[in-house]
This record gives sequence, C-alpha cells and structure tokens, in this order.
Amino acid sequence: MFGMRSTRYETCDGEISGEQPVSGVSRCGGQSSVGRMSVHVAHRLRPRFSRAGHRTPTNGAVGADSDALAPYLTPHGMNTVGTDPKGSSTGVEFEPAPEHAITRCGAAAMLKYKTVTGWAALIRARRPHREALPFGADTLDANGNHVGLVAEATRCDRAKKSPVTGFVSQHLKSPTAASVWMLLVSSLCISEAKADCSWLNGQTTENYTFDIPALTVSRDAAEGRVLYTSEQYASPSTQSFATCSGNTPANRTVTGGAQVRSNPYTFATNVPGIGMRFFHDAGGSKSYWGAGNQETFNGSWGWSGAMLGVEVVVAGPVAAGTIDGALVGTFRLGSLTVANLRVTPASVAASTCSVVTQTLPVTLPTVRPRAFLGIGSTAGAQVFSIDLDCTGPNAAVFVTLTDNTSPANRSGILSLTPESSAQGVGLQILIRGNPVSFGADSAVAGNPNQTFAGTAGVGLLNIPLIVRYMATSMPVGAGTVGAVATFTMSYQ
Repeated sequence: MFGMRSTRYETCDGEISGEQPVSGVSRCGGQSSVGRMSVHVAHRLRPRFSRAGHRTPTNGAVGADSDALAPYLTPHGMNTVGTDPKGSSTGVEFEPAPEHAITRCGAAAMLKYKTVTGWAALIRARRPHREALPFGADTLDANGNHVGLVAEATRCDRAKKSPVTGFVSQHLKSPTAASVWMLLVSSLCISEAKADCSWLNGQTTENYTFDIPALTVSRDAAEGRVLYTSEQYASPSTQSFATCSGNTPANRTVTGGAQVRSNPYTFATNVPGIGMRFFHDAGGSKSYWGAGNQETFNGSWGWSGAMLGVEVVVAGPVAAGTIDGALVGTFRLGSLTVANLRVTPASVAASTCSVVTQTLPVTLPTVRPRAFLGIGSTAGAQVFSIDLDCTGPNAAVFVTLTDNTSPANRSGILSLTPESSAQGVGLQILIRGNPVSFGADSAVAGNPNQTFAGTAGVGLLNIPLIVRYMATSMPVGAGTVGAVATFTMSYQ
C-alpha cells in the first residue's frame, strides 16, 4: 500500500461519506505515490490509481473506503495537509479544516478528513410580488442549517422544483428531516407559483353586442354629451366565473380607436366627433374601461348582478358618417378573456342649420335727446329677425353676438362706430325679448354670453330680435348713430 507509484494524473470524481482516510508518507528523497483523493501541500495532484490488489472503480469514483497518499511530507517537522475539492463529485462536501502531521523519515501518517455526501438541489424561487432573491444570500434548511447560497435565480414554474441554489446534506436522509426539507421546497414553489387564473363553473369567454340606433347629432353638440346608452346583465349573474392566485391584475382595455379622454375613458370611433365608452355598472356606480391593469384579488371572481354597457358620446365637432363597430372593450384576468363588448354599425346624421340672410341691415327711428330720462333709459326700438333653414330635428340653437367695433366688449351695450357723432348713447339688442351681452365669435358649446335662441326642426326657424337706443351718459348729445354686430350660430 505504501510503496506504489503512479505516473498518470487526472481529475477524480466520487461520493465520499464519513471520515476519509489519507495516508502521508515522508520521503527523504524521490517521489511518493498518491491515491485517488486530491490533496495539496505544494502541488495539487489527481492521480488515477492502477495497482495490483486495489480495485479501481470503473466509473472513476472514489469509494467510501478509498485512501490516498500525500507526497512530499517533511520529516521531523510540522506538515499541514488540506484537501482540494476541485474535480470531486457535486454530491460531496469537504470540511475545510486541514490536518497536521509530524513524521519520521519514511514513516506514514494516517490523516482523516470529514466529508458530507448528499444530493445537489437547484431551487428556483422568488419573494412575494415576484421580486428576485438577493444574490449571494445564505440558504438555510428547515432546521436553520446553512446549506448553500443564492445564485442567479429565475422563476418557479408549478411543474418544476424550486429557485435557490443549495446543497442537500446526507444527514437529511432521515425521514423526519427529509420531509421537512421537501415541505420547505414545496412551500417555495407554492408561494411563488406563476400568477394566473382559471375558469369556474364551466365558464368561458362571454361576448356582448350592443345595437346602436341611427343617431342625429347637432353639429356643435357639447363635448361629452351622451347620445345613447345601452346595458346588458353580465353573465353569469350570480355564480363565480373564475378564480385567481398570485396577485393577478384585472385588465380592462379598449382597442380599435384612439383614446381621446381619460376621465372617463373615451375612445374615438371612425366618425368625426363621435366617441364611445365601455363600462360595468355595479348598483349604479359605473367603472369605465381603458386603464389596462388595475386591481388585484386572489380568490373567486363574480359579477354579483352587475351590468355591462356602452355609451355613445360627443367627442368633438360632429360630421355625418357610419360607426363601423371597430372599437372593442375587453376584460381579462391573467390569461383568461372574460368579456368582449362590441357595437353594431350605426349611421350618424349631423343636424345643422344655414342662415337664410347673411347680412341684416337695420334702420332705427330718429329720436330726440329729451326722450332719454336718465342713464340706462331706452328709446326708438326696431324689430328684426335671423332666419335659419334647418336639416335635422331637435337641435338646440344658440347664438353669440360679437361687438365688431370692440370685439373684447362683454357688456350689454353695442359700441358705436368711429363715424358716429351722437354722444352719450349706445345700442341694446334683445333676443326673444331678453337683453343679451356680447361675446367672442365662436360656435363652441358654452361660449361665454352664448344665448339660447330656440329648438330647430326640419325647415325654417325664425329668431326674433329687437335693437334700441340706450343712454350711457347724460345729457345725450344729438348726432348720427352707427354700429355693427356679428352673430355666430351654434347647433347643440
């Protein structure tokens, strides 16, 4: 055993348990042989044994009864001999403590090294909310024993084992310890299983179609005005339709058109000025779709009698056209598509009017200065009208009058032109008997000082007006009076 020589050296791999013996031979000169365990003093040697009377395993593994010879021990001095685990089996761990020996020339010293065998385990796991484990963190078994370090973690699939790199000690072969370890591995996979949802009660994707009637919309209808609403009960009404785990978010999106508003979520159709909103209605409280990922809930999902619906709204200046139904509202839970909401094609007619006479000259009567009794008193009224030819029913007609001489004027007195010579006087205009103030030249719904003028049907609409003198200071001075006002129609 102690005189064998070897001239071929290569990596050995083995499963070693218990205390591994290593023999050290002290030589006064020449070379000593080394067995199949790698050791290091000044060199790392990995010889492959081949000698009569000593069985070499065919797979190159070092058995539990193997021995090795450490070369180059110094006689009559302290020798420190440590193991080099490089090339050993992944199922073996060597305790790092070296052994010390003092030998005589030619003597052999038996050294023992503690080893642990077991099975290497690659555990893939994450912390709650899918956060990665910190690289290099210690890995402990169920008893708090250090068994490895966190390497680069990936994900934990339900069909696979777990995410932390560790070494399972042979001591876990006992049933109690092994079951605790497996419970720990199992809990890692369960807590970090892939977040997703599954159907309940035989449920699958529900598709809802809403019939939109032909719509007639005033050209200048206020943005956000709801033109049509339709709702249907969500199915199943009372049963749960899905169950979720792993904090799967609910996702509500709208595709097929650009988002034009976010509060509430509104999406443009292919018809200018026409938008659409999809929603679910729980007891009169509407939640509009379009935000994407929203709330998370682990457990069973049900509609509890909620309604699903669609609103057709004004999203800008309206033009005639046909809604093509390209917009789709979709509700998803993880990989499940729970509901799709669609509309049928629908025609849109833009209700508007045209002014019969674009320019309206009005001649006021002549009055004497003494007709004015004080500031704000009026005299010399003259009646005239704006006539419209309307193409659609139920259009609310509004008009804004603008002071042409002073466009920023927001009072109720029309300024005189610079050519006028009268003093202390202006003009007041009334629509349907009510004095009006002047505003900006705009057809936008809600324009300041915009005045309701009537409701249009199909055909002519007459808007009666009155213009009269008004004293702005006393005394009023005689002279000529001239003024210009423009009017802008808005059909809402």
